[in-house]
Amino acid sequence: MRRGPRLAPAVAAALVVGLLFLVPGFHGGTGDRAGVGYGVQAIQAPLRDFVHDEAPSQGVPASLIEELYVVGHLGPEEEVDFRVTTADIWAYGDYAYLGTFGCSIQGVRVVDISDPTTPKLATTIPAPAVSRVSDVKVARVSTPSFDGVLMAHSAESCDMGGFSGFRLYDVTDPTNPGFLSSFAAEDVHNLYLYAVEDRAYVLLAIPLGEVFGTGGHPFSDLLIVNVTDPTDPRLESAWTIGRDAGLAFGAPGFTDPNLPAGSDCTPPPGTPILCRGNFPAVYLHDVWVREDGQVAYLSYWDAGLVLVDISVPATPVFLGYGQEPPTFGSDEGNAHAAVPARGGDLVLVADEDFQAEPYGFLRIFDTSDSSNPVQIGAYATEKSLVNTPESASIHNIYVVGDVAFLSWYEEGIRVVDFSDPTQPEEIAGFLGSGPFWGVYVLGGPEQLDGEELLVLGSDMTLGFHALGYDRSPPATSRTLGGELGENDWYLSDMTVTLSANDARSGVASIGYRLDGAVWLNYTTPVLVEGDGVHTFEFFAVDKAGHSEVPQSFMIAIDTSSPDLEGLLPEGIVTRSEVLVTWTGQDVTSGVVRYEVHVDGEPPQDVGLQDSISLSLADGVHEVRVVAFDAAGNTAEAETRFSVDTNVFSLTGPYGGIPLFGLLGGIAAAVSAALFWIVMRRRQAGRP
Repeated sequence: MRRGPRLAPAVAAALVVGLLFLVPGFHGGTGDRAGVGYGVQAIQAPLRDFVHDEAPSQGVPASLIEELYVVGHLGPEEEVDFRVTTADIWAYGDYAYLGTFGCSIQGVRVVDISDPTTPKLATTIPAPAVSRVSDVKVARVSTPSFDGVLMAHSAESCDMGGFSGFRLYDVTDPTNPGFLSSFAAEDVHNLYLYAVEDRAYVLLAIPLGEVFGTGGHPFSDLLIVNVTDPTDPRLESAWTIGRDAGLAFGAPGFTDPNLPAGSDCTPPPGTPILCRGNFPAVYLHDVWVREDGQVAYLSYWDAGLVLVDISVPATPVFLGYGQEPPTFGSDEGNAHAAVPARGGDLVLVADEDFQAEPYGFLRIFDTSDSSNPVQIGAYATEKSLVNTPESASIHNIYVVGDVAFLSWYEEGIRVVDFSDPTQPEEIAGFLGSGPFWGVYVLGGPEQLDGEELLVLGSDMTLGFHALGYDRSPPATSRTLGGELGENDWYLSDMTVTLSANDARSGVASIGYRLDGAVWLNYTTPVLVEGDGVHTFEFFAVDKAGHSEVPQSFMIAIDTSSPDLEGLLPEGIVTRSEVLVTWTGQDVTSGVVRYEVHVDGEPPQDVGLQDSISLSLADGVHEVRVVAFDAAGNTAEAETRFSVDTNVFSLTGPYGGIPLFGLLGGIAAAVSAALFWIVMRRRQAGRP
């Protein structure tokens, strides 16, 4: 076993520069709260024989949908223990576990999230002296030696005398964690805790461990530690890319004769050049394990994604690797984190790159052939593609089904749907106000469209965020007030009362407008007045920024009666067949029918006819006409007339002429008779 060499000054300087890329800087800028996501690209030319001669096409812009909303927050303003730089985050049950970066005693903060709206600090697990805790993992473990919830946290020395390695705690009772053991190694930047049947293991990522040693263990970047008995962790095996995969490792400039052969990243014969970009280096940065515990996914910086069979942890076996092809104009590499999806057929890789244009972004690899992982898709935010004062680089990944939750420093938390891995699409986001280190999701694929899903984020400066995931818009209902007539017409001015509901993030606002005017913010019931047909539109927005599709409906108001005029006949009618006529109109809802009432008899509905022929006996008659509009308003008019069909009547058809003729005839006859009588008498009286 080799001892770590003494570094030449130039080598030490190069290492320091390199380590600046291992860890996020303390970026003071605040993310642009109006950012937009950038569409994805499908990789047109997969990695072939390590020669990249064609850049993939770039996708189209897509708007950022702010569907993550703040449920609860706990930070430095509420808790003294949060006045440090927050590192990675993990959760189990009702508790979240947050690491710290920088030398401080607040190693792991345990946060009670049983009520995520009011997270509370349950306890703090101190970091080892002069050490920092960048990573933490928690898992249920059941072995012959331990049955409960186990927590492992990494430890990196901040200065001389600091502890390096990892520590184990029993957090079955999270409010009273019990220290179990320590395992000393060189600086452990990331780790992964998992259990298989009745055994448990912790995988340690020790950057440049193959170059500078691992603290008494074989010079390796990956150590597999058996923690089946967590009080007595034991090294199971060690693996590294140079010794065990025959590939280049280290970094250019590591040429000190005391360093291991090949540590300057010179490719062995027949192997490709791996070191590249602004920070050329090959070392293990992070590790993840497939759910069944059979495969480890290693983020190997410029070497890319490395797959190792760990089905027998004592003898890990190299499966294959896939180097990142040029994408979005970048050939930087810098594989920082890798998380499997779809049972390991896909792996999502986060490249951490603080060199602008572009910054680091997401890559998606097809790993169905584990010997030859191939990048098939990529996603970058718009801001990560340009030079900005902020660090617009991706950092960590958490996968639920076909949805990836990404911590993206000043670009916040981004949610990307990769159901089509060649065209991943951003579907939600939360920008927050500080750089996000880690992300964890409570809930599985079945909760993606439910209220139960909870997204946890570790903000490096502002602490802990609990975020809800809201992909459903609010729903608004309406209640109408006023006097309702017929055919959905209102007979009075009316009010519209709006009420919106959103079961997740809650309603932020309701907007409305009337008759195409400007949109207004709804606060109180809206008065709608004036005869006519009005158009009312409305929609609600929830606190996650999700907008309801505007709804619209028509409001018909008719407060006026129809106009009814010209009802005839009047006076005397000399025919028994009487034509009754009138004129009616309604400029709003329109006349829909007329009723005719004659001498108190049942009415006759004549539809829209404006006349009716009546057969009436001689005498005085009363006719009343009622007009109805569509709203149910009415108007009526009445006429009184006499029917006189007697030819001898003075008011009859001939104006009394037959009567006068008859009377004249009678008078003439009487006169003639009298004349005859007189004449007879005169004749009889003559001598």
